Amino acid sequence: MTKNGITPDTHEIYGRRKTRNIGVGVMLIATVGMIFAVTIVKLSDGVNIQGYDHTFETTPGEGER
Repeated sequence: MTKNGITPDTHEIYGRRKTRNIGVGVMLIATVGMIFAVTIVKLSDGVNIQGYDHTFETTPGEGER
């Protein structure tokens, strides 16, 4: 107990913070889940995913001779 009698179990601000933190956590998990799902769908569809390799080629494979 604190000197003014407010404990984490009794004051409403702690309940609001907990609710807000749960909401933020759910949104974070949903965002990560959507990014993961899009990645899995792209990989399963066989989309050609290539990283940026810092070259000045306009057509991939043309400059390798």
